[in-house]
Amino acid sequence: MAKCRMRNDAQLGHVESLFPHVKGDWWKDAFNEMYLRTDGDVVEDPAITEAECNEMLSIEAVSKLFNTGTAGGRSLRVLDLCCGQGRHSVYFAEKYPKIEFHGLDSSAYLIEIARLRAKEAQCKNVSFDVGDARHIPSEDNTFDLIIMMGNSFGVYSDEDDNAALLEEVGRTLKSGGTFLADMVSAEYTKSNFQDGGWEFINGGKFPIPNSTMTAGDKSSETMIACRERELSTDGKWLASREMVIGMSRGILQDLFYKFRLYEVEEMERLLHKSRMVLDRVACQELFGPAGEGTRNGDLGMMASRHLIVGMSSKGSDHTNGSSITPNASEESLPNVFVHPCLVINTDPVKGRVVRVTTDVEAGTLLMVDDPYALVPDITPESGDFLPCSRLECSKRVTDPITSVTCPQECNSDVIWCNASCQSLGKARHDLECTWLKRNATTIVQNHGQYDMTMLWIIVRTLVSRSLEKQLETDKQVSQPTFNGDFNSLDFKFAHNYIEIQKLRNNYEAIVSSKIEHYHALVNDFLGPNSGFQSEVEMQEIVDLICKEEMNAFCLYPKGTSAPGVTKGRGRAYALGLYTRATWMNHDCEPNMTHKPNRNSQYTFRTTRDLAAGEECTIAYTDLMEPQHANVKSRRAFMKEWFTFDCTCRRCEREMAAST
Repeated sequence: MAKCRMRNDAQLGHVESLFPHVKGDWWKDAFNEMYLRTDGDVVEDPAITEAECNEMLSIEAVSKLFNTGTAGGRSLRVLDLCCGQGRHSVYFAEKYPKIEFHGLDSSAYLIEIARLRAKEAQCKNVSFDVGDARHIPSEDNTFDLIIMMGNSFGVYSDEDDNAALLEEVGRTLKSGGTFLADMVSAEYTKSNFQDGGWEFINGGKFPIPNSTMTAGDKSSETMIACRERELSTDGKWLASREMVIGMSRGILQDLFYKFRLYEVEEMERLLHKSRMVLDRVACQELFGPAGEGTRNGDLGMMASRHLIVGMSSKGSDHTNGSSITPNASEESLPNVFVHPCLVINTDPVKGRVVRVTTDVEAGTLLMVDDPYALVPDITPESGDFLPCSRLECSKRVTDPITSVTCPQECNSDVIWCNASCQSLGKARHDLECTWLKRNATTIVQNHGQYDMTMLWIIVRTLVSRSLEKQLETDKQVSQPTFNGDFNSLDFKFAHNYIEIQKLRNNYEAIVSSKIEHYHALVNDFLGPNSGFQSEVEMQEIVDLICKEEMNAFCLYPKGTSAPGVTKGRGRAYALGLYTRATWMNHDCEPNMTHKPNRNSQYTFRTTRDLAAGEECTIAYTDLMEPQHANVKSRRAFMKEWFTFDCTCRRCEREMAAST
């Protein structure tokens, strides 16, 4: 629906206000053959349809779903809500023949055309039905993606009906699914309001099947559309009148209709009530078509639109997370756990963030994440226990009798719990052994333990990458493998090298002397003669170092303290890179604590009650340390080590008090 209307049986002259003449169900008779004729330069133009579909595919969540396709043997299901003549569904169905598309619209006339065009295109993976968008005839959790294009949202005269439509979207969308809708920009419409306009309309450029017009009616007859508009006093509604005049036959239609104008903030609240979260970064602004033959003179509601992106925030049906109680121990959970109430969202300043989609009680365990790479990080004189070099174990080795060291004596920090761990971890260690034997002592002597730890975790990250590639070769499948569950842990919170590549490196914020130092280290110790074989280019390795420095976690015995609790974390014993935990952002008043469990998996637990939609935050450092009591020194520390200016509420509050 690019523009909507209602027939007025009696011809009227000038009216004082348009609103009294709009029927409550104006949309029931609005979408007929005349709609396709008057709006054909937009809704019947294949180039515009293709451009809009490409806009949808530019959304990361959509492209990821479509590119995944039918992996795992289960077809992706897409609903085209208020689909009209099915232009988007048919386009996508031709491009993605293994994905199921379903169109729903209230106009029987447009649905009949949609079915005819799908048949002509020989698309067997798309179906169309007549129905009411407020009562979608599908079961709960049916669709992976729901699209609603063409300014269809806001057509109902009762705001409760518009909200009911979103509730149905939320009900039928699967957990973690995506909702796309383009809607008229309320801000643009009000600031650029035009109370009227007119244009010639092309009645015959795009052929309409099964036209009801007779030969004498001449479908190519020149017609003029005259439009009048009115904003409600509160600016929430836009009423329009469109009179279509045939040059040879006079007035053909006189139509009144209205739309509810929603601000983006209003949409965010409505989505939240319907168990969806607005992805503000993914949202886009769409502009009306331009060029010869398009309605440059009077674009109306097509002039500026928002492409709204919502993500379902329902708990996953594929985990037992709904049964997790506050204060549940990590030992009672699987080795890796992401609570179904967690979703990845985006923020204009922070980038990716993690939010809860339901109210969560204090003490709830929300995540247990295993390391992608992990190295020891202890001083020899400390006497602390080293972590097992088998990544899947990573327990601190406390039994000197059963423990095993490397027979090649590559490095004294390489140790396994027992012979079994050594055997299971052999393939991983074989890829680093020569490098350690050749470089470890030199790096420590010439550059210090810090650089050794940094380079070692880079090597182990690249080892994990190599093993992924080997798995891809052995199984002859593309990595990462997909199990057919679009809401699964490995799809929403993936654990692979691709996720490492997505991490922010803050390259531009790191001082040039550090970057030069990283380049020198890579050239000296990770080059062709270093004893470590990698297909990764040198610049990517430098980039990987920057990402590690910004995103790696030190492992401490006691973890971070809850706000107001004064206890130390102890001494660091390891450094780990975690693909899921890195989504958590810093706050000087964090609502989560984090600490490693006995297998060096990081666990995250709420320190207070969280409200639905609230971001999950952690402290990047131990805020109980004396140097962090002062806001200026705390901010300086975050700037030096993590390259960002902390603007959390605590910092802003304390900065205001200090001036």
